[in-house]
Amino acid sequence: RKKFKCPYCSFSAMHQCILKRHMRSHTGERPYPCEICGKKFTRREHMKRHTLVRGQALGGNSRFVQVEDNR
Repeated sequence: RKKFKCPYCSFSAMHQCILKRHMRSHTGERPYPCEICGKKFTRREHMKRHTLVRGQALGGNSRFVQVEDNR
């Protein structure tokens, strides 16, 4: 049974962290900026993918490809 419910829509989740991530679709919060271009993302994994692709487009410079995961 899903116990965390979104106050804006019918979405519900088993875990609070999933609801928090979902809530960003309503609030517009984008807490994960790209260190290369500044573009912001709602999810860390989307920022990491963007950074990897962006780094490869810039010639694969390793300082752009490596993204630290400070969870």
